[in-house]
Amino acid sequence: MKLQLVLADRCASCEAAETLWRELSRHHGHTLEVLLATEPEGVRLVRRLGLRSLPALVAGDKVRAVGLPAATDAATLLRALECEEKC
Repeated sequence: MKLQLVLADRCASCEAAETLWRELSRHHGHTLEVLLATEPEGVRLVRRLGLRSLPALVAGDKVRAVGLPAATDAATLLRALECEEKC
């Protein structure tokens, strides 16, 4: 499943979230696209989904996580997305 991670510039929790989601998405076989909320594609996604908090993880055109989750919670979410994709 394609995941999109929307980040703010110069944000410590966004940097940590990027590291976490990159590692876990690779491990779970998902494709991760990282977008900055200040760049055109990121701006469009923020507006379309009405995002008010970053970082935000989007999958299947739905916001799936906001903020910096615990690694175990993030892994649980990715396993659920795997099931959602296969079922």
